[in-house]
Amino acid sequence: RRGGGGGGAPPLALKMRVFVVNSEDAKAVAEYIRAHPDQRPAPFVVLARQLPMAVLYDPAALDVSDASVADRLRKQAKTRAVRVLRESIADRALGVTEAM
Repeated sequence: RRGGGGGGAPPLALKMRVFVVNSEDAKAVAEYIRAHPDQRPAPFVVLARQLPMAVLYDPAALDVSDASVADRLRKQAKTRAVRVLRESIADRALGVTEAM
């Protein structure tokens, strides 16, 4: 949420989803956007086409060949990406507006 005390712009309500670049979900959203370029209001807004995120881990303590470990690390990276986007949108100095 944007805002804080005083006047200014009303809060922006956002629901964000993060997809791994080559996932089926990401491909489906990209295809829908390509197929409906003039749809208003747009059902999807891409805030960042690619937002590289990394998670530091100790390979001696975690086995990334284990699917559950790799999945947990992916989820941590996605959580970090959402936090970065939310903080950027909330930063009034960056000038993000609903019209964008």
